[in-house]
Amino acid sequence: LKCIARSGKCDGYDVIHNGANYVSGNTVQERSITSIVERSGGNLVNLVTDGMMSSLGEWLSEDSSLDRVVLSENRLTNDGAQLLARSGLAHNSTLVQLHLALNNIRCNGAVAVLEALTSGQCRLRALNLHCNPVFQDVDSSSDDLQRLVALLPMCTSLRFLNFDGTGMTDEVGNAVLLSLKHHPCISWFSATGNHLSDLSVNALLDVKKVNGTLQRISLGSNKITDTAV
Repeated sequence: LKCIARSGKCDGYDVIHNGANYVSGNTVQERSITSIVERSGGNLVNLVTDGMMSSLGEWLSEDSSLDRVVLSENRLTNDGAQLLARSGLAHNSTLVQLHLALNNIRCNGAVAVLEALTSGQCRLRALNLHCNPVFQDVDSSSDDLQRLVALLPMCTSLRFLNFDGTGMTDEVGNAVLLSLKHHPCISWFSATGNHLSDLSVNALLDVKKVNGTLQRISLGSNKITDTAV
């Protein structure tokens, strides 16, 4: 079973997409996400907000067949990420992919998701936070960043981590990269479309010398020069 929740509009109405069938109506913010997903056959396309995350979290904690959730291009903030993480993700052992791209989740919300990954029950392998302002206005002294880099090595199920377009600078990037130095299983780290320079490449080389599991690194559309290459 796959739950896909992305922004959708049709003639001014929100749309629930089920193959070739469409159900139009008002915003689903106040409706039960369980009944919506049941009615749509597991494929939900709409403007999902923080208010729905408690229901989705409960569903995650109870459903033993769900393996992939896509909540990209919605209206989720730190509050929604925290609700999803604490009420559902931390209690789910079947989910392997969580896509939260193109929302408004900041560092505190990302920390909540990572905390859920360290619960001992969560087995998430892929976390996509592409184009969220996770590191916007964050520096190395930030408590949230310190918590994030402390949690990353403890997320031992994680194989793929996407921080594309998250406002990552060299200062932040170096801290994140160094936290992956002894990660036991991360194989793909992506941080394209940020503000990383040659300094981050040097930090990455230090990580790669130690971490043999890291096989794929994506740093396109940054500020890296020929010198680093």
